Amino acid sequence: MMRTKLFTVTILLFSFLAPLKFIQAQPDQSEWKYDVGLYAWLAGIDGTIGLANQEQLFSATASDLLKNLNFSAGGHFEARNPQITLLFDIFYAGLSIDASPVTVADTTFTPNATVDSDEWILEGAFGYRFIPNLEGMFTVRYFILSDAIKQDGNTLGSASQQWAAFYVGARYAKEFNEKWFIAIRGDVGYGGDGFAWAAIGSGGYRFSKLFSMALSYKILNMDYATGSGLDYFSIDANNYGLGLAGIFSF
Repeated sequence: MMRTKLFTVTILLFSFLAPLKFIQAQPDQSEWKYDVGLYAWLAGIDGTIGLANQEQLFSATASDLLKNLNFSAGGHFEARNPQITLLFDIFYAGLSIDASPVTVADTTFTPNATVDSDEWILEGAFGYRFIPNLEGMFTVRYFILSDAIKQDGNTLGSASQQWAAFYVGARYAKEFNEKWFIAIRGDVGYGGDGFAWAAIGSGGYRFSKLFSMALSYKILNMDYATGSGLDYFSIDANNYGLGLAGIFSF
């Protein structure tokens, strides 16, 4: 297990740092620009989780976001020049979600239960701009999840897992003037247990050359399964929600 985790982390770091050799081989570019942002999400999740031989369905609709969200925050760093983009994101969400039917040994019942979920998502990406407003992107996301199903104070099942997923996609970004800007990004890939995808749209307003704010909507698919018996863990779900970011540019 330790070797597997070490290999996964090594691949993640290599995928993020390897483009630096490509950048060094590029002809001289204009001065690099940098963005550092902090953001909060009204995060939700819907899908299926399986823990310790129990399959737990769970969902949180838009109207339930504030009720189910314990805490959510993230950070964003981006460096870019006219051709190259490097970005790194870190995201955390703590959710407590009302349970729906549980299936145990082919018998389904609806308990008075909740799903407690702690999520860390690390993201590194390399982008190459083909035309002024459009760039292709290679992205690695590393998921760290701790989930537990609880009923009347008792834990029916719990597990912690981590895995990497690899994506290719594109981002379209446009500045309408010195104040308003938008960005639309989508990617597809493989990680965990199969097909994975993500979509992000955002729009923002620049108050000055130093500071701007952006409102975003994100959907991030997760699909992973491993183990059996008491070690069983699976998740097939989507993270989604609105985010508000403060961005410092220099």
